[in-house]
Amino acid sequence: MLRLMALIEYLNTHPRDDIYSRICTFILSDKKSFQELSISQLAENFFVSPATLSRFARRFGFKSFGDLRQAILEDDKVNAYLPFRVNKKDI
Repeated sequence: MLRLMALIEYLNTHPRDDIYSRICTFILSDKKSFQELSISQLAENFFVSPATLSRFARRFGFKSFGDLRQAILEDDKVNAYLPFRVNKKDI
């Protein structure tokens, strides 16, 4: 989860039209499509090569694009309130 926070930090410190910012926005806003599309399909959507997506994953501390995809999948399984002492009904 902490490595995924780097995506948000990147968005906060870089222009929105930057290719990595566009990829971060897509990942954070449409996790389902991100999981379903292949690296080649994603590359086509962003008009980049699959190697660019691999470099993107390494930029954020992942060994490969597949590791990034797995982290996103695992992040969806984590209860958002887990780090806090309150639960959803308390809020």
